[in-house]
Amino acid sequence: MASTQLAWSASTAVSPLFYSALLDRGALAAWGGPIAVCALWFALVEVLARRMPQVARPVTNVAEPEPGLGPPVSPDGPVGAPSDAPTTPA
Repeated sequence: MASTQLAWSASTAVSPLFYSALLDRGALAAWGGPIAVCALWFALVEVLARRMPQVARPVTNVAEPEPGLGPPVSPDGPVGAPSDAPTTPA
């Protein structure tokens, strides 16, 4: 966690300086620098996709159980179907 916070803080401090230097060099550098960074990240994601098959899977909102944690919870909640819920006498 601390390394992530340090990286985030350092990038927050360096990014404006980097972009100001690019703006000082002209429009080509101002557009070329960020495009080069995007191309680099795209290449890194492609390398990760080849090395980690989970990256290639589509992202959905379907809950999947973690291995060893037991069965998944019913979509109706922890009780199950509404008819399974305890009732109070009227």
